[in-house]
Amino acid sequence: LLKENSGNEFFILKGNDILLSTQEEVSPAKISGQEMDTGGNKYSIKPIPLKSIYGEEIGTFIIALPQKDLAAALKKLKFTFLFMALGSLLISGLFGITLIRTLTSSLNRIVRLTEQVGSGKFPEEKTFEGSDEVSVLGRHFLEMTKKLKDQKKALDSYTSGLEDAVMKRTQELFNSKEEWVRTFNSITDYVLMVDHDYRIVRANKALLNKLDLTNQELSGKKCYEIFCGKSSTPGKCPIRETLTTGKPSIMEINYDNMDGHFMATASPITSEDGEITGTVYVVKD
Repeated sequence: LLKENSGNEFFILKGNDILLSTQEEVSPAKISGQEMDTGGNKYSIKPIPLKSIYGEEIGTFIIALPQKDLAAALKKLKFTFLFMALGSLLISGLFGITLIRTLTSSLNRIVRLTEQVGSGKFPEEKTFEGSDEVSVLGRHFLEMTKKLKDQKKALDSYTSGLEDAVMKRTQELFNSKEEWVRTFNSITDYVLMVDHDYRIVRANKALLNKLDLTNQELSGKKCYEIFCGKSSTPGKCPIRETLTTGKPSIMEINYDNMDGHFMATASPITSEDGEITGTVYVVKD
């Protein structure tokens, strides 16, 4: 819809890679100043940085006007002005110097306005006095630029709204993660997350306090090294049973390294397609 209304192309980039665009086929972009080259096409662009909630730049939203379309439009406009200029010269011979000056002034004004639009600026002028054809054309031109300006404002508003929505969703995900961590650490039993290779992914606060270690110190270590003090999985292991059967497992185990007798429960963690990716291991004194 934006492309149909404005005639522009739109791209979302990360570095030089195009993640999303209004074109069906794209290739890596090459940006130089206010110009971009992709897929053999050149564009005059307006880049808008996309930032995360932390202020980090995560990509760029680009409004792109094909240079070939702009060149064709300007060429057509120049031919129009040329014919109008020739017409004004013929009319000047009939109606005198005053009429010549009026038309020339109007033409120069239109040329100046088109140069402003061509450079990406919208004219501030609101009216175009006169009843001659050039003045009428000037008024139509001002109406056209006003519509373009309104469309640009709408696009800027849409872009701002999109950025706000992305930031809001990022904050929601961050808050959700924080709530999960607080809940995980509020459990008084010892809780451990282990991947399918028995590597420790995360431990709750109660277990970290018991072992007097940090998550960074535990991460990547084998669970049987910490709990059993062994270099391989023991014969009696709820985690191994769960990884093998895909079902929850519960056992009473004595852990010398933790000075106690415990009830240990292992539950499988599965991906969306049902594949077991690890276990949640709960140890209760």
